[in-house]
Amino acid sequence: MDKSKKKKEMNKKLLEELEANECIIMEGYDDALIGISYGIESPSAVYDLDLCIESLINKDNMTEEDAEEFFVFNTLNCYVGEKTIIFLKTYEKE
Repeated sequence: MDKSKKKKEMNKKLLEELEANECIIMEGYDDALIGISYGIESPSAVYDLDLCIESLINKDNMTEEDAEEFFVFNTLNCYVGEKTIIFLKTYEKE
């Protein structure tokens, strides 16, 4: 199975699991969806923060600065209850 098909299959399974747990998901950010969190609170969708910003740059033709400002103001700082989406900032190991 090639990488593209493997990622689509993973996203399909992930979306099914998120729906089964009644998690909140963001439309238009499927490429940034990376997982589901489990812990004391209810499960939540997990998105890659940088991929969300990149999505705004590519889809809405925003500058990086505008995309970051828009995302922080309209999405990142929103609390919508126990199933609030989690945004993960990743760093590569050196």
